[in-house]
Amino acid sequence: MGAGAAERAYLSSFTVQDVDVVEKVALPLCGVNNCDAFVLGRYSPSYNPTYYRIGVVAGAGRGDIYLRAQRSDGTSLVSDIDTGLPAADGAQVMLRVEFQGVNPTVIRARAWLAGTGEPSTWLLNTTDGNSAEQTAGMVGVQLQNEDTGAGHAFQVASWQATGTAIPVSVAPNPSGTAHWLYVVDDGTVYVYDIDNNHALVKQFPIPEAGKRGIAFAPSRGLLYVSECGTSNCAGSHGSLLAYDLVHDVVAWIANYTFGVDQLAVTPDGATIYMPHGADASDGQTSILDASDGKPTGTITTGTNGHNTIVSLDGTQVYLTGYTVSNYGYVRVVSPATNQVTLSAGPTINGVRPFTVNGKHTLMFTTSTKTCGFQVLSLTTGQVLYTVPFGGSCAWTASSAPSHGISLSPDEKRVYVMDAPLDQLEVYDVSGLPASAPSFVAAIPLSSLTGRESPCQTYCEREGWVLNDLSGRYVYVGDTGDVVSTSTLTVVTTLPALQNTRQVVEIDWLNGTPNGSSTRFGLGRVTS
Repeated sequence: MGAGAAERAYLSSFTVQDVDVVEKVALPLCGVNNCDAFVLGRYSPSYNPTYYRIGVVAGAGRGDIYLRAQRSDGTSLVSDIDTGLPAADGAQVMLRVEFQGVNPTVIRARAWLAGTGEPSTWLLNTTDGNSAEQTAGMVGVQLQNEDTGAGHAFQVASWQATGTAIPVSVAPNPSGTAHWLYVVDDGTVYVYDIDNNHALVKQFPIPEAGKRGIAFAPSRGLLYVSECGTSNCAGSHGSLLAYDLVHDVVAWIANYTFGVDQLAVTPDGATIYMPHGADASDGQTSILDASDGKPTGTITTGTNGHNTIVSLDGTQVYLTGYTVSNYGYVRVVSPATNQVTLSAGPTINGVRPFTVNGKHTLMFTTSTKTCGFQVLSLTTGQVLYTVPFGGSCAWTASSAPSHGISLSPDEKRVYVMDAPLDQLEVYDVSGLPASAPSFVAAIPLSSLTGRESPCQTYCEREGWVLNDLSGRYVYVGDTGDVVSTSTLTVVTTLPALQNTRQVVEIDWLNGTPNGSSTRFGLGRVTS
């Protein structure tokens, strides 16, 4: 484990009140501060989870291993207890922890070296009545390296929990063919059945706050949610949550020193491109391993990254932004080399939401303080057409009055937000690149007034636009509206979609995801 790092894991498919946990751990000896190996009990998942952590610690200035008992907020239940066991790098330690009863909870623990007899008495025997932990919760482990100057190796060799488990109730995934729309609000995912009048078929909590982007990898069954927490990232403290939709559990959460924004995952599910955010200052995008979220590289463009797309065939990555240097250009990156191969533009005023056709020859972009869109050639990098909207462009909710653009799957129409007029503009683009887009209709939408709720960061209602994969519907984030593409009218409103711009279609076959849109409405004509 890296210097100053910590890792936590918990069993999320059940809760338990009274439980006995026994683990065997190889405990390193930290040269600075302590190396800690905890058992977790009464774990309640959220962005700021509550739990007990009881474990063994070894570090500088102590010849013995100590027993430590704390709440999740760092409050000590008792002073550290000397176990009398000699501290050594890689010491094989057995730990037994019990949590019993509520109001108060009785907490007991003892430790001994592996291969020796278990003591009959408890080193730790205390009670605690803190309200957050007086209910059944999940159990798990936490390993923490407090040494800020060196990495140390931990190993949990065995772990067993004994108690009466209560399964966590989650609605099942579809057993046959289904097309579901996943709407991510802060803290909760809502799932709507596209083929069944958009009926709400499922919802589940996620330990997340300050959503910034989503992506899905069908091959892994993982829904990724980037988040900033309770304050804007501003180039730091970003996180990435990976939720296993097949098994309905949190797979992992990765925390970073850099900020996060709208990510993109390659079609093979191997790599994530994570921009550091429009409010960062480093002009960088991190390359992450999609299996665990760990950084593997960095791309520097000079523009603070915001929205990111990978082409349908996985041969191109598009990095965009609207702050710092050269933000008028889209950087086209080859995933094979992670080098910029083309700079397309300049756009009117940076790049806000955008989309790409299936053959990745055309890009459709929106810009800051601009009502309308542009069409760029991804062959030459030139701007082909600029399409301004008529009417007022006065908009104070955000700096992006056209914050949403989606290309129909058949690539005949493009749908664009016109927030100042609370409408969705529709243009015929079937003649591209030879002829300019032509106006089709303006669809009245629900008002964008107010702010998203619940929401921790970037809560302005400014809109988002996504076509479903069949081409029947267009979803408009922050309004909740569902537009029929055949009648060009709003046919229903999804309450959860009124409070988010994070939405993606995921298709199922016999209990397994077999396809998805991205968060962006990409064209699907590939031949």
